[in-house]
Amino acid sequence: MPAFFNTVRNGYNPEEVDKHIQNLESIIESYREKDGAISNAIVNAQIAADNIIKNSELAAREMRKNAVDQLDVIADSIEKQRQIILEFKSEYNLFVEKYVKKINDEEFDQMLKRVEDLDKYFQKLKNDKPVPSAKTEGPKNPA
Repeated sequence: MPAFFNTVRNGYNPEEVDKHIQNLESIIESYREKDGAISNAIVNAQIAADNIIKNSELAAREMRKNAVDQLDVIADSIEKQRQIILEFKSEYNLFVEKYVKKINDEEFDQMLKRVEDLDKYFQKLKNDKPVPSAKTEGPKNPA
């Protein structure tokens, strides 16, 4: 805003110049206030941005820690399942070994003889019309 002053005997009109200087000071003060507000806004925005970054980093660390914790739980569970399977395998092998050793050929032969005796007895019952009484011959107990 250019200023045009009336001239008086010794130069420009001092009242007009003083008024114009007050007006300029008022404008400058307004700009200073706006500058202060802008500076505060920039500082606040920087603080907010720093807080957002900090909180994001904290959240990311927490998520990563939770994920690692969950992976540890899963790994522990897998290890427990592996141990259970190995224990079952060992117990199963001992069970099978125990009964394989226990049942030898002689025991199988005794069981087969009993089955054959029962078969003969039932064949006899089938061929004979009268049903034998409890005193009649039944299968022989080899034991």
